[in-house]
Formats: sequence, C-alpha cells, structure tokens
Amino acid sequence: MRTSTLRPAACLWLAGVFLAVEAVYHAHGVRFDATPLDSFWQFLDPLLLRVDLMRSVWYLHGQPPAFNLLLGLVLKLGGSRWESVFHVLYGACGFGLYVGLVLLLQRLGVRLAGAATAATLFLVSPSFVLYEHWLFYTFPVATLLVMAALALAWFRDRPSPVRALLFHSLVLAMCGIQSTYQLPYFILIAAALIALHPRHRRAVVYGAALPFVLLCGLYIKNTAVFGVPSTSSWMGMSLAKMTVWYLPADTLQRLVTSRAISPISLIEPFSAPGAYPPEYFAAVGFEDVPAIGARWKSTGRENMNHIGYLRVSQQYLRDSLAVLRRHPRALAQASRDAWWIYSWSSSEYRFLNRNATHIAAWTRMVDRVVYGRRGESARYLGLLIGLTAAVAFGLASLVSRAGASSERLLLAFLVFNILWVAVVGNTFEMGENNRFRFTTDALSLAILGLMGQRAYDAFRARKAR
Repeated sequence: MRTSTLRPAACLWLAGVFLAVEAVYHAHGVRFDATPLDSFWQFLDPLLLRVDLMRSVWYLHGQPPAFNLLLGLVLKLGGSRWESVFHVLYGACGFGLYVGLVLLLQRLGVRLAGAATAATLFLVSPSFVLYEHWLFYTFPVATLLVMAALALAWFRDRPSPVRALLFHSLVLAMCGIQSTYQLPYFILIAAALIALHPRHRRAVVYGAALPFVLLCGLYIKNTAVFGVPSTSSWMGMSLAKMTVWYLPADTLQRLVTSRAISPISLIEPFSAPGAYPPEYFAAVGFEDVPAIGARWKSTGRENMNHIGYLRVSQQYLRDSLAVLRRHPRALAQASRDAWWIYSWSSSEYRFLNRNATHIAAWTRMVDRVVYGRRGESARYLGLLIGLTAAVAFGLASLVSRAGASSERLLLAFLVFNILWVAVVGNTFEMGENNRFRFTTDALSLAILGLMGQRAYDAFRARKAR
C-alpha cells in the first residue's frame, strides 16, 4: 500500500485547483443555498433550534439528532452570520473530500498524478458543487465516508485503541446524521474489523466501545421515550411508499374495506397534519414541548417531528407489513423503480435547481459526454456501466485476493458501503435514490481509479516484455 502523504507543494497545488474551481462556479452564479433550513421536513423549527435546542433535539424522533444539533449550534453561535458560517463549513468539507479522495486513491495504489486527476474530475463535476452549496447532510456524509476509509487505513498501518476510536467515531457520526446507517451497520463494521484483525482484537474493542455505547444510548432513549428502537421513526411512512402506494387502486380499496389494513393507507404518506384523523395528532402530555407538540413550524411549514407522525408511521408500518404478506410484488416493483432512479445523475434532483440553473449547460455536457445520457431521457448508460464496473471490479479483486492485504481491507470497506447504501436505500425509500448514491460516488470513483491504475500497469508490463 502506498503511503497517503502529500508534500507541501502538492498540497498547495491541490488548494489552488480547489479555489480556482470554486471561483469559476461562483463567477457563474453558484451561491450557498440555505433555504432548506426553513422548509425541509428533516429539520426542526429554526426558532426552536435557536431558543430551545437541547430539549428539541432530545425529543427529535423523525431523524437522527447530530445534524439538527449542528444546525442549532451554528444558529446560536453564528448569529446573523450563520449562513456564512455554513458556507465556510461546507467549503471545508469540500476541500476535505477533494484531498481525502486523492489520499484514498494513493492508499489503494494509484500514483499521485492519477489520483489528483481522478479527484479533480470529481471536483469539477456539477454534482460536487451543487451538493457542496446546499444545506443538507448529503455532502457531509460523503466527506465522512472518505475520512472513515482513511481512518481505517491509518488503523491498519499501526493498530491502536486511539486509531480504532477515531475510525469508529466517524462511523458513529454517520449513524447520527443519516438514517440509512443504523446499529446493525455499526456492529457489522466493528465485527468485521475484529475478525480480520484477531491479534488486535483488544484495540478494536477498546476503540469501538465508547461510540457503541453512545449509539446504544440513542436507541435506548428513543425506545423509552417514543417506543421506537431506531434513530428515525419514519420507517413506516417510507415503507408505505414502497408497498401500500404501489398497489392498484381497487386492490388498495379492497384491503381497506376488508379491514386487512387501516383507512389511513388511503392517505399519501408524509401528508400535512390535516389530512389525517385528528386523534393521531392529539399532543396529550407534550403540549409544552413545541418540537413534538406543535403542528406547524414558525416558518409556516408542517412540523414532521410532531408526535402525530410517530403514530401515523407506526400504523403505516403495520399496514405495509400486511401488504407485504399478501402482495410481495408491490415492494419488488417499487424497488425496481428505485434502482432506476439510483442510476440517474445525482445532479438530477429538484431541490438543487436554485444553483443548477446557473450551470445547466455544463451539466448537460457532463451528462452526455461522461454519463452517456441521450437527449432528455432518463438513461445514463455511461454512469450505469461505471457504477456496475466499480462494484464488479471491487468484488472480483476481493475474491481473487489481488493486491496487498491492506489494500483489500480498504477495498472491502468501499464495496461494503456502496452496496449498503444501494440495497438499503433502494429497498426502503423511493424518490431520492440518486441523492443517496452521491454519498458513495467518491468511493466508486476510487475503485475505478484503482482499476485504471492496474490496467495501466499491466499494459506497461506487457509492453516492456
């Protein structure tokens, strides 16, 4: 495994490239978009984040708490400059993701020139700049994944409890931000590391202990307060989109009439509070906790963290399981469509339109030349081939045991995360699947970079012979 160190001259060169790309996009009208703070379902009321942060985060059940906690801290400490603070933070994430990808490629065995080229291609892509300039957790999670991979490689260099703690803390951060990553994900990662490093089992256990306890503490709190052993209570509403709402209208009505499922299934999941029966939204016992007792935010948008959505989601979950027993094809059809959306460009996402309009011509060119899109169709042939090739090459390398053991460990982590996000996201959620995939695009690119390096080395060896 090549070392992942950069000389000062290389660091300065990468910083210059990053700033130049940022300047070009800024000149074309790209600005940091903080509008999601006022409207997105995943965020608590901005007013509560400012004046009632800790209690509101304690009673947050719709989402993992870490990102809302960050939002509140920036709103409190940043004052009137909070938007600029987020811009700086996301810019730092962008530079970290860019340099981190270079280091990750080097760790896999790609030479510096190839690593810098591949990372720069990712940097200039429309998806990178659009997510970097959008206030949501997608871009920070993408950065955390790359940093976790580097922390894993660092642990592999010289196993110790401190290095194991750093790695598992990054894994904990992902679990605390995005509901795709749950306790089973953490356990699988830690257990695999113990199995692969039996001589350093104690270091892994010591390093994973505190993050594991904190994550279990979140589960215990949500179970005790809300009866939900998860970091998010929206599972039922998400699964209903993949099951109940994939039934033909007459079949759905027949199931409701026969009382196989409840009448609530006739209501589209994630609807406004007024669409549901009033009894679901009775805030008895929580009247003095606006985070779960208020139907509407101070911004005028629905409060999706209201205690009523917890009850609604639980009913949707029961109905979804009933549908799965009777009509399993519904989930299969929904998952097929989810995989189809997963293969789209991640810039093809309506919430990015505020900045996407400024770089529409560049996006179209990348879609056609790099991703293989034809006209306005939803077929991205080049992207589909690239994503498939990355996973196939990664799995083939692991099976054939090609490369050093340290390379294979890192490669296994990349492939596992790509497959985890793809399978979990496309089984339980519909509509934003290409956004989910962006978090692992850097990992796919790293594997493709390794594939290119090995092909180049094989060509040179053959030519030399």
